[in-house]
Amino acid sequence: MLFAILISLESREASFIVEVACFNGQAFSNYTKIIMSDGRDQDLVFLRLDGLDYYARFTSPKEQEAARREFAGLIRKVFSVEDVYECLEGTYAFYINPISDEIFSSYCDLFIKEYERWPRHDHLDPMIARLRIPQDAPTHKSVWAFTHSDFKQDKDVKYLVSNESVQNIRRRLDVEQAIIRGLENNSIKTVFQPIVDVNGNTVGAEALSRMNDPVLGMVPPYEFITTAESDGLIWHLGLHTIEDACRILSLPESAKIETVDVNLSVVQCLHGGCREAFLEILKKYGVSPNRINLEITESGFIEDNEIFVHEKDDLKDAGFCFSIDDYGSGFSNYQYVRMVGPSVVKLDRDTLLDAEKGEEQRKFYFNTVKTIRDLGYKVIAEGVETEAQLSLVHSAGCDFIQGFYYSRPLSSEDFLKYIR
Repeated sequence: MLFAILISLESREASFIVEVACFNGQAFSNYTKIIMSDGRDQDLVFLRLDGLDYYARFTSPKEQEAARREFAGLIRKVFSVEDVYECLEGTYAFYINPISDEIFSSYCDLFIKEYERWPRHDHLDPMIARLRIPQDAPTHKSVWAFTHSDFKQDKDVKYLVSNESVQNIRRRLDVEQAIIRGLENNSIKTVFQPIVDVNGNTVGAEALSRMNDPVLGMVPPYEFITTAESDGLIWHLGLHTIEDACRILSLPESAKIETVDVNLSVVQCLHGGCREAFLEILKKYGVSPNRINLEITESGFIEDNEIFVHEKDDLKDAGFCFSIDDYGSGFSNYQYVRMVGPSVVKLDRDTLLDAEKGEEQRKFYFNTVKTIRDLGYKVIAEGVETEAQLSLVHSAGCDFIQGFYYSRPLSSEDFLKYIR
């Protein structure tokens, strides 16, 4: 081991590629032997510049060297490492102390963010992989074999950020920027889907966010809401939706509307301060809290989370109503319903589609409605689109109906026309 260290130290200067500001493949090989002989756990991170061969067709050797040098600089900056090895042209590696999957994932996200700011990012794609040493590669030979392999074809690598994964990260970052733009330039719009009673009278609406970004175009709600939740932007998005709901409720045309349903993300509750923030908006428009019905999606429920329960209780004390959205899409249970204590339970559209498939499913739907009503809660049937479905939910005893049969989600202007 001492002999290997001496060789490594003597050859360190000779192994440095000045043009790329990295140590070469021989230095990497020598240091890997030291790691292997030492027997300590390490994480070996690889980054590869895909498309370098194509890039070389229309750039000079100096430009290619500059690209490789700048890429190595990004690695040092993001991962805070000094010794970066260019094992092969365009393939880089470095050793770090073991880190969790979550931390590695956050490093990858940060690297892609920095990479997107790099002027050459349109011409080259990064690929990131990690090996746990010695678990994933117990010998010097196995490390060297992976270095020369096509990362995405190596089925044994568990910690791989492939080209596809990189594209997903880039898409998420693009959507994140679109949300920020949308909140600033109002390209995120709130639409309203009417909710009617069994006689067809409009008694409420659900406020839904829609985003038509000038750069990305239409972004599906599931995609931008999921991104907003993961990046913390859901707090601002939620306030934006509540403000639009209050603006509608403050108008004379909405006098006969009892409530507007607004989705409340569990992530918003974990942020804290919902009561104060929401009441400030309601005060601005002169809207009573009991006209805002906060919907919690069953699949987003966090059982026994003290922060969530505290925020929910605070909002209830302030006069806000609650409902459970998409009931039946997750692990429905009485404890969950009792914990939220909703005024209304919304049955997920899929439960209605199942009820049309046969007598057994129909009985299950009817019994679900009966059980919820026996507990003292109102029931909204979601996803009603046809005459047959309307007849079914009437027979089941649902209190309210929401779906394309009566109306698709409408712009605020069209919704006001609808209720007139």
